[in-house]
This record gives sequence, structure tokens and C-alpha cells, in this order.
Amino acid sequence: MRSSYRRTVLLAAATGLLAITGLAGSRLLAGEDGGVAVSIVETELAARDAAIGAWSNALRVDPESALALAQLGGLHLQRARETGDEADYSKAEDYARRSLALRITRNAKSYVTLANALVAQHRFVEAEVAAHSAVRYDPSVPEYSSLLAEIRMELGDYAGARAIFQRLYPFQAIPSVGPRLARWEELNGNPEAARRILERVSKAVERRRDIPREQRAWFHLRLGDLEMRRGRLYRAKQDLERGLAIQPDDHRILTSLARLELLKGNPRKAMARAEKALALRIDPATLGVLARAQLAVGDSASARETAQAMEIAVSGQPGAYHREWSLFLLDQNLRVEEVHARALEELETRKDIYGYDVVAWSLFRMGRVDDAARVMKQAMALGTRDPMLIQHANAIEMSRQ
Repeated sequence: MRSSYRRTVLLAAATGLLAITGLAGSRLLAGEDGGVAVSIVETELAARDAAIGAWSNALRVDPESALALAQLGGLHLQRARETGDEADYSKAEDYARRSLALRITRNAKSYVTLANALVAQHRFVEAEVAAHSAVRYDPSVPEYSSLLAEIRMELGDYAGARAIFQRLYPFQAIPSVGPRLARWEELNGNPEAARRILERVSKAVERRRDIPREQRAWFHLRLGDLEMRRGRLYRAKQDLERGLAIQPDDHRILTSLARLELLKGNPRKAMARAEKALALRIDPATLGVLARAQLAVGDSASARETAQAMEIAVSGQPGAYHREWSLFLLDQNLRVEEVHARALEELETRKDIYGYDVVAWSLFRMGRVDDAARVMKQAMALGTRDPMLIQHANAIEMSRQ
């Protein structure tokens, strides 16, 4: 067993070294040719692909290598985050499960990969089981505990999340812990505290070159989205543009910038940003922003086409229920009873405040304002200062007067 493990590692290392050497050489030649510089982003993606190739070769040599499977799971998870390719999340899940089937001891990272892949697919109940296993096998790692707390937060188990988060504040400088604590603070009505945590971690991450550019850009995305929800649009734009400078083809940041332009009353600029994001990746949330922008300029025919594309995109994603799509339909007063039924179904297992908001808003659209007010209290239970929640709560309350 020991020699098999050593052979796997050596083969992966050798193949990876050749691949990386080749990349460095091609980049140097491009520079000497006077010409074409290979972007850092492209180099990172190529290095990720080379590493996947190296560990795939190692797995062919030793098909029973839990290490190779674990490495491939983590690499596909990272590539999914960089490219938005849903297929890589499925591959990450598959490799992690296969690694755990071979070995559980000293393999907590595979549980973490599995949990993250399941979260990306909105399979939160399964993700909680995986994250809980990681914590059980290695309870001393704050990153694992923060992942479990985040999943409980997504499921609406706020008591369970609070019990873990209270122990994690001393570790808020850790890149994977700080953002989860920040989101917890924001949900509990403390956006200023959330901003301080995110800024502190973001500055620390900026100085680290071992962290992929996608992740460094993501911190600015989180900051920008937070400021947008606070109504501080100028600062939100600054944060998002900093992220875009790090990762120019990040479709998530482009989508947030499109949403920002829509909030500022610039639907045509929002359309341009959304279309640029969609050229990189077809995403339901981006299609929703584009459709709203098209409606804002009076182009209802294009908005209908975009909405149809959005529905197709949602149906093709893992976890068929999509709140962005549901809220778009409710705002247009379309298929209200269908959305209501699906929201109630999701609420059976995921009792978070945004799930209650969709149920409340669907009840409001159905004319059941007293029921809507009762459910909306659940959506506002944490004191979250989200403009969408406040807008829905105000609309429901005004309709009762």
C-alpha cells in the first residue's frame, strides 16, 4: 500500500512538473517573440488543466488511489469556480465520493470537497451531512466548522449556525472563515461589521499569490454586493471594478455590475453588462437582470424571449428550484400558484429567511395579504436589512391598511 501511494505521488509530481515547465516556456517564448502576452488568468486555468491531467495519469496507474481521487475532486471544484462549468461540480462530487469510498481516515478534505460541490448544486441537506463528517473527523480545523455553519445558515437552522459561528470569531482572518462570518453578521442586521470583516480578509488575500485570482476577485464581488444591498452604489461600483481588474472575464462580477446599473436607473448600460456576462456563461441570474432591463426600456418582446431562455437555463441546472426565476415570475404576476407550490415544497427542508420571503411574496400576489404578512414576519426574523426584504414587507403592510 505504501509503495503504491509513493508511486502515485511521484507520477503526479513528474507529470505536473513537465506540464508547468511547458507552460512557463511557452509564456517566455511569447514574450521573446515580441508579442503576445499570455494573461495570468489564462495561465492559472492552463496550470489547473495541467494538474488535472497529471492526477488523471496517476489515477490510471493506480485506480485505487484515494489521494489521486481527492486531488482530482479538489481541482475540478476549483475549475468550476473559475469557469462556472456545472459539469465540473458534478465531477468534483464524483471524485470526492470515490475517494471516500476507498478511505475515510485522513481524508476530511474529500468531505469538504463533497460538501462544497453539493452546496454549489443547492443540495444543502446532503451537503450538511458531508460537512458534519469533516468536522467530526477533524474538529480542530476552523475552516471545516465554518463550512458546516454556512450550510446550516442556508438551511435556516440559525440556532445551529449561531452555536458554531460564536466560536469562530478568533479565526475571522482565515480566507474561508471570514466571508462566512461576514454573511452571518449581515443576515443579523450588522452590515457594518460584515464590511469590516470582509475588508480585513480581502486585504490579507491581496498580498497572497498562492490564492487564485478568481478567489481574490470574489472578495471584491462580496464587498460590492454587500454595498449594493446597503444602497451605497458608488462604493459598490468601486469594489466591483477592483474585482474586475483582477479577473476581467468574471461573469459574476459583470452580472453584479449589470444589477448595479439597473438600480442606478441605467437599463441600457445594464443590458450591455449583462450581455457581456452572458457571452461568458449562460446564467439564470444574469438572464433575469437582462429581462428586467429590457422591460425597463419597454422592449417587452425581447424580455419575453430572455425569460424563456432563463426558464430553459434554470431547468438545466442541478437543483431545479431557482429563486431568481421565481421572483422574476412573481414580479411579473405570472404562474403565481405554481411558484407558491414550489416555494412551499422547498421550505419543507430549507427554512431560511429568503425561502419565507418567496412564500410571502407569492401569497401577496395571490391576494392573501394577511397570510403574506404572517409569513413575512419569518423572513424578517433576524432583522436583515436587505432592500428586497424591506420592499416586500412594506408592500404587504401597506396593502393591509
